[in-house]
Amino acid sequence: MLLRALVLTVASIISNVSLATDCRNYATDLAAMRVADQSLRGHFPLHADPSISPRLGNASELIDRTNARQLKHLLKRCGWPLTSKYGKEASADAWLLVQHADHDRELQRHALVLLGHAVSIGEARGGDLAYLSDRLAVAEGRPQLYGTQFAGFEDCKLVLATIDSREAVNARRRAISGMPTLEEYEQFANAHIPSAECPKAP
Repeated sequence: MLLRALVLTVASIISNVSLATDCRNYATDLAAMRVADQSLRGHFPLHADPSISPRLGNASELIDRTNARQLKHLLKRCGWPLTSKYGKEASADAWLLVQHADHDRELQRHALVLLGHAVSIGEARGGDLAYLSDRLAVAEGRPQLYGTQFAGFEDCKLVLATIDSREAVNARRRAISGMPTLEEYEQFANAHIPSAECPKAP
């Protein structure tokens, strides 16, 4: 019952996205979609109850697909939400929604181009571009450029998805303000492995 109530609430949130042709409500629309995106992800730990995880996954997928359709329209109509025009949160919201649109690679590729341009003119975060670039690269079977994605676990340690070389990855990371070295990133990620994923994790 609680899950059903949450899904209905989320559906209501998404249905209120204006998709305004003049983009005046762009930031507000993205914020509403982000609330929908996070509502189910944050409510139930995916590993807490095996009986609810499939239902939660299906509901989350429905939200992701709905958000992706809305976002595709907004990006086409309004472009990437530039921070000087819509604020940093709007750009971060758009990035989060694109990250969760794995079922629509065409949307992710289009967003990557828009985000790349925004980063080049100082209107979006370089770190967001790195994560989205790597997410697409791994999905398409290419080496990731920034080493943000992991392929799994080995002896309770995260294993990076394929990269070209640590030296090249760290050089690219240095070019992006605020990005730690690959080694620092791995150390942080391994220190925060969920116990459900690796019972031996600290």
